[in-house]
Amino acid sequence: MATWCGSTDKKKIREKRSSSSQSSDTDMEEITNASSTLDLEFGIRDEKRELRKTIVEVYEKILEFLSREEYDAELRKELANNYSLKDKKLDKENYEIILEERKKDIERMERGIPISGETSSGKTSLINKLVGQELFCPKARPATAKICRISPSEEVCLKLSDANDKVIDAHFFGGFGDLKKIRTLLEKNSDLKKSIKADPNIHYIDVFCPFGNLKTKGNMMLVDTPGIGTSEELTNMLLRYLPSAIAFVFIINVSNAGGVQEDRIVKILETILTNLYKMPCFDPKDVLFVTNKWNMLKDQMKEGCDDDEDDDNEDDDDNVDEMQETWDDVKETIKKIWPVFEEDTIFKLYLKTINPDDGSDEERADFERFTKRLLDLSRKNTDSKIAIHLRLLKDDMNRIKRGINARINTAAKGDRKRIEVEKSLKEMKTLKESSLEVKQKLLDEITLAASNLSKTFHTKLKSFNSSDEIREKYRTKEKESIDWNSIMRKETIEWMKGKEVLNALDGIENKVSKNFRVIRQKIEEITTLLTGEEDSEERNDIPSGLQKLLEPCPWLPTMNTFAALALFPDEMQHSSHGAVASQQARASFEDCLKLYTKEAIEKYLKFIFDIHFETRIIGIFDKAFPREIGSIIATIEHVLKDRTLRTNERELKKWRCMKGDLFDIYEEVDELLSLSTVKKDINS
Repeated sequence: MATWCGSTDKKKIREKRSSSSQSSDTDMEEITNASSTLDLEFGIRDEKRELRKTIVEVYEKILEFLSREEYDAELRKELANNYSLKDKKLDKENYEIILEERKKDIERMERGIPISGETSSGKTSLINKLVGQELFCPKARPATAKICRISPSEEVCLKLSDANDKVIDAHFFGGFGDLKKIRTLLEKNSDLKKSIKADPNIHYIDVFCPFGNLKTKGNMMLVDTPGIGTSEELTNMLLRYLPSAIAFVFIINVSNAGGVQEDRIVKILETILTNLYKMPCFDPKDVLFVTNKWNMLKDQMKEGCDDDEDDDNEDDDDNVDEMQETWDDVKETIKKIWPVFEEDTIFKLYLKTINPDDGSDEERADFERFTKRLLDLSRKNTDSKIAIHLRLLKDDMNRIKRGINARINTAAKGDRKRIEVEKSLKEMKTLKESSLEVKQKLLDEITLAASNLSKTFHTKLKSFNSSDEIREKYRTKEKESIDWNSIMRKETIEWMKGKEVLNALDGIENKVSKNFRVIRQKIEEITTLLTGEEDSEERNDIPSGLQKLLEPCPWLPTMNTFAALALFPDEMQHSSHGAVASQQARASFEDCLKLYTKEAIEKYLKFIFDIHFETRIIGIFDKAFPREIGSIIATIEHVLKDRTLRTNERELKKWRCMKGDLFDIYEEVDELLSLSTVKKDINS
């Protein structure tokens, strides 16, 4: 989805708007075509704009190269083995579809920032404030039934699309002059109750409009999502959108019992972590927390104060202290849930009005700081996305080059080379089987480690009731109330981030790395034999997708905290109050212990290990390696079968010409990668 209401197609849109405010089927086709044109973002430096255009041209050159008649069916088959695609179109190879999608991605350069929170926390109010117009109607009940995507544009346009982003309907408005009509249209299609009567196929609502209070002309996209906890279906709408996000904004209503509802925010933040490997441009440190409705909290405090005028000053002081206490509690709770949290990622905002000059001095300053942070995130992710595309292009070129070079090299070396290649075919088939065996062994290691660790910790938990060390640590005496719920919670979090668990994770990590190196080295040896590129630095590069899977996850403490929190369900809030007999304290301990069975602990340890390893192990040893090995096997089988390669000068000439043409594109990618700005982005 591109900013089809931007400068590129403004004239076409004006012509359409002058004839009708609602688009016909013919208009839809033109709008969709306009959507795929390159959107020149004013918010990006000229250097990046030109770089993006060049990358698009490289994609077009590769697609043209692969569509040539000389790039025959066997080469296509070999290349296709390297790529995975669930829904393959019959008229296109999977690699063609993937390359075309990547080309569209670099054209669009969307930078999605989902905005979420509980119902009535202020999500739509924040968007209204950034836009500078009362565009959406804030409501106390769950209101958002669709994913609404808001992007900057000089003119106001609305586009309604299905789940596949195909345009169903579009409406054009020059500006905000007819705001009431715009709001009515939005409400009709997005409101939880009213949208029942709307087209059931509508999945996305795109709003293109000026951002009055956010000085961006780039392709930043704010995503207004259903409130967390509204319903499982609506919450899943948000979760499905996360993989395309570059940042995340979570709204906290501080007037609602402190604002941070742990069980609900944990679900969303946990989903971010479990999708990290699908979110190449996302950094968990880029989760921003916006606190809202401080004015309502202040009013609540005033209502609870004595009306005695003599105590006004004292009440004001108490209110200030309580506001500060709430602020500290919110930060402490977020830190517990999201350990990578830093204080410069939380903001106090006044969202009651759209005027940025309203609110306290602190709220005004924080709004300015918040908008600056959004713009910084947008720029940062533009740079990293460009670097990712260039690395992927380099991987594509190496795969294409391998099949062509293998034919030329085998033909040039003769019968002796064929004997070596025949031997390598058996080795590659064995290697493919070995990769799948390694996957299963590593997954079994995860299950065994979780079982052993849970047994150890469960034994430790059972000893807490008689442990003087625990009593001294939490300063409890025999006849005092003992809050076993709190103790077990803290001890579990501490243990899950402790040495025993980390050592087990390190042990599995070492086995993953060791097996990766063994298989990778063998792939490189056989590729050298096939292509003759013994000193090829590019060939020895680990493909970027594999490199991403090989890297250990840096957010392990966060995952461990989630697992520990999950061990403490709501029904466990039964802490003892006041002085109780030691027998009652022991009963409370036994009650808590019943919820901490070995099986429960093992379940959540397995959760940690699966997040940290399962996606990577399956991605490397069950998918990436078998696909790459399968492609090499297909190449070997072809060069062994086609005995005319050595004697057919015409064929050899064709391969050499193709190699030369491919080399020209390869050099272009290398030049782009050598740019200082790109090098910096890749290294970071």
